[in-house]
Amino acid sequence: MKKILVIVIKMIKDFSKIIMLSRYHNFRCYKQLRLYKWIIVLMLVANSVM
Repeated sequence: MKKILVIVIKMIKDFSKIIMLSRYHNFRCYKQLRLYKWIIVLMLVANSVM
């Protein structure tokens, strides 16, 4: 579970870097990033509850 979490967090960090580099790009990417952040929060909460 923790390994998956680390991989996902790394993916989010890479994704956010790409977003920052191409911020002039469309806002759909930003919305996706926000969605991923919520998934991470939910996973962290679920992990701490277990």
